[in-house]
Amino acid sequence: MTHKPLSILAFAVVTSLAPAGPSGRAEELAAEMRSEVPALVELHEVVAPLWHQAWPNKDYEKMKELLPEARAGVAKVAEARLPQILHQRQADWDAALARLEKALASYETAAEAGSEQGLLDAVEAFHSGFEGLVRATRPAMKELDLFHVALYRVYHHQLPDQEWPALAASAERMADACSALAVAPVPSRFAAREAELRPEIAALCEKSERLRATAAGTDRKATAEAVEAVHSQYQKVEALFASPAPAN
Repeated sequence: MTHKPLSILAFAVVTSLAPAGPSGRAEELAAEMRSEVPALVELHEVVAPLWHQAWPNKDYEKMKELLPEARAGVAKVAEARLPQILHQRQADWDAALARLEKALASYETAAEAGSEQGLLDAVEAFHSGFEGLVRATRPAMKELDLFHVALYRVYHHQLPDQEWPALAASAERMADACSALAVAPVPSRFAAREAELRPEIAALCEKSERLRATAAGTDRKATAEAVEAVHSQYQKVEALFASPAPAN
């Protein structure tokens, strides 16, 4: 989420012209906020037997048999669009997709050549590419994801559309979600970042509490500024999860 105040105003103009009714708008918003990519879920139906059965058993015939399904699944994933709530992960998704497509090309070459080692290597790389796509859609922490869902609703819809009562309700949820985030254990894969994360999460919670208080009042300018402050701080926290861990 990288919009600035001017783009919020522009967004408000565009959305005010949108023809969708209340029910249609709710459906659109629900789709935007769903972090699942159906094509990726479908691809898992191929990856599972390929990685957990054919590969460990060195069942080369099964690997060849599954190749058409793998090819079709990758084509669907390549055509899929990330839900809007995951737009900040597009670069990670694109990189993982490129690795998956490269692995698929090796898979096809090895199958055509009948290379057993080539099939083993290609299937391993194929699985790695798939896992990269999964990681691109998986939240760093479920508590941070819950916070982001509320923030997304506020920043991209309720503030531009000036839905002040709804924004105040979302601000309540964000502050509560941040309280849970502040005491949640940091996943082990981010342990090296914990010393940096904790003060930034504390700052996020402080700004969220300020937004909660401001949104409960009638000062709309102050509320918009508080939203921007929360959004900027959220970006700092998210960037820490995305950046490489410091060297020991």
